[in-house]
Amino acid sequence: MATLRSYVERMPMTYRHRYRSSYWVSWANALLERLSGAGYLPPQLLTRGVVVHNGVWVNRPPMSRDVKELRSAQDQSFVYRFAEENNRLRIFETVFSKPEKRVYPIVESSPSYIVLDNTEAKLDNGYLENWLFVATGGTAARHTFIVETNAESDDNHTVVTFRDRKGAGMDTDWDFSDPMPDDPPLDIDDEPFITTGYFVAPRDYLMLSFTAKFDPLLSMDDNLGIEGYENLVDAWFRWKVEEQVSALSQECAYWNQQFDIEMSRLRIERFNRVNKPQGRRLAGFAG
Repeated sequence: MATLRSYVERMPMTYRHRYRSSYWVSWANALLERLSGAGYLPPQLLTRGVVVHNGVWVNRPPMSRDVKELRSAQDQSFVYRFAEENNRLRIFETVFSKPEKRVYPIVESSPSYIVLDNTEAKLDNGYLENWLFVATGGTAARHTFIVETNAESDDNHTVVTFRDRKGAGMDTDWDFSDPMPDDPPLDIDDEPFITTGYFVAPRDYLMLSFTAKFDPLLSMDDNLGIEGYENLVDAWFRWKVEEQVSALSQECAYWNQQFDIEMSRLRIERFNRVNKPQGRRLAGFAG
């Protein structure tokens, strides 16, 4: 599958270096949300690591449609009862203590690993296995990652690798329609993926399974998951770029129209797949 970066590289140079990566990720997620709302993307069954707040509360992922179950991360055979209240989940029969947070300075990060400075606190290899990492700074802020393992790279650094990046979760509410910040810098890759965060032990977080509208992208190297509709994606990105300059410009109106045309083609293709031609039937012939 094509990554978001590969689609962005199709854009003119003036587009690519005008906006940083968080813009492209946000626009890509907005496109997925629109396609999902139109019924063109199948629902996703996802499982995420979530932190319990104030003893009994879990934030419901904003892209979720139907929460299936809430299990213990330490013993996933144990299922918790819960109820939905004000778009949050309230756990019954159990009150969790405040989770112990482990914080280490982060010197390098990527979508699949982070490098910690362990000068002050050494970590045994494999100590953080199955711990939950909650990012609080960087482009992945407010997302959660389950640790696969950790290993010392030298006397002062430890490399922490995450499980499949698509297993990343979201710990707090997030709105993909939030307005983007003004005056973006020119370098598309100048934003670190993770700058700060903390670790939570398996006993202090839960595994939440739910049906989602789509699996959101976090980085430029995530797969967009749309094959064969390059013109639609191109028109969407060009429209969003021109919209940042002026929503009333002719260029913005043109690419908005081009996107609508590509969406119409997608609807026609979908209709034709569902309603296959039956051919002509002649009187007097069966079948």
